[in-house]
Amino acid sequence: MNKDKEFRSILYSFVEEAFDGEHNVLFKHLMEETKNPTHARMLGNKLVGEKLDILNAFSNIKGKNYYPQIFIPFYDELKAKGKLSTKDPVLVVYTIDSQNSIYQGYSLDTDGNLIETQDVSEAFAKENEVWVVSLNERVDNEGNVTEGYKSNIRDRAQGASYPNARFCNHKD
Repeated sequence: MNKDKEFRSILYSFVEEAFDGEHNVLFKHLMEETKNPTHARMLGNKLVGEKLDILNAFSNIKGKNYYPQIFIPFYDELKAKGKLSTKDPVLVVYTIDSQNSIYQGYSLDTDGNLIETQDVSEAFAKENEVWVVSLNERVDNEGNVTEGYKSNIRDRAQGASYPNARFCNHKD
């Protein structure tokens, strides 16, 4: 999926919406046919294919739904420098903060399997396209932005605030 130009174009268009004030997109939004009727089936096949159960695994965990997302740190800066889509992005699967703010980077092989590549730091993310796969903390049980994040969304569209990850332009 990360090598498919059409998919990347769709991903970037959603990321630029900054629906919750950050440059990210929920997997849920990528899959919604009403928002993306032409490409929904293609995305369904390439993004999760038969693995739709993976997204469902985040539903109703002790009564709460969680929403996986793709976040692109320093999106605006990378776009301005012409560094988006120039090479395959490095994937980071964000689960918890790293004490040294360094994360394992991955690429996808042709079968969609994760292959370890290099370590990813804030400095690396400032100069290279990185897709951080994580859970969105700004949405409610239906995947809608919570009230606490609705005000001044545009003011926060500069970066993310994962406390120690430091994939951001400012600290909240």
